Amino acid sequence: MSKPTYKETYFNLIKPENLAKIKTVLLKTENYDPETVAKIQYQEEKELPYLFAQVDGGAHFGKTHYGMVDGSFVGLEEIYPAWKGVFYLPVVFLRRAKNPQIKAIIEKRDVKAHELGHLRDIVDYIDAHPSYIERAQKFCLSACKLENVARSIHFEVEKIFQKEAPIAAKDYHSGETSISISADGAAYEIEVDSADRFVKYQIGLYLGGLFERYLEKFPEHKDLIGEIYKQEVEAQGRAVFGPAPLLKIGMMIVQLFNQRHNRRVATRIEIGELD
Repeated sequence: MSKPTYKETYFNLIKPENLAKIKTVLLKTENYDPETVAKIQYQEEKELPYLFAQVDGGAHFGKTHYGMVDGSFVGLEEIYPAWKGVFYLPVVFLRRAKNPQIKAIIEKRDVKAHELGHLRDIVDYIDAHPSYIERAQKFCLSACKLENVARSIHFEVEKIFQKEAPIAAKDYHSGETSISISADGAAYEIEVDSADRFVKYQIGLYLGGLFERYLEKFPEHKDLIGEIYKQEVEAQGRAVFGPAPLLKIGMMIVQLFNQRHNRRVATRIEIGELD
């Protein structure tokens, strides 16, 4: 009997009757505290079953981030033994917003739909590229070691260009036309006038945030991280930005942050009101 595919396993695993066992498996990973695991529910939308939790915040979320698909590497021996080896188990999280301005922005963007788009892409991608699980387990930022940091940066930068860029384009064409940034002790919603610019702004922000996380993880090796990161962005960014992508990304991010002073396109929200 052949091993089931990732997609077959995902759809056989994510069922209401398996929820209690899935929570037990997640608790063993210690990726989430018991309170968070208790909030995880089974939901389904457009024939896509998924695990979902709404939380009040936490270390996984930046100040202007209100949704994410997070994953754990787990064994399924006690739930679905037909799958052999490590399984990537994704969970959709939304951060609860109390501020009326933020609520309105989230409703306009349909953050949950955005994350479900990510989830569909993840399931399809892993199904087509089964080795992704092993590579992610070794080279994702949270797991990487200094000795494989170059392969880790390649892996994470590749994810941004291959996964985030297409999702950003879909978001813009579905009506999400503003971008959130933090500056001057406040948050800003910046309206963007084209899909191309929107995608490039988003990629730049994702790359900048990823770079900062690598520096936080390896603070004593900033020069090494910087050189590797530069090489990867230059190599992988040409398809989107053309020649000299790093320079163009830097110029676009400066341009984006300067837009916060333009009242026609920018809305300011005090940081203290973000929750």
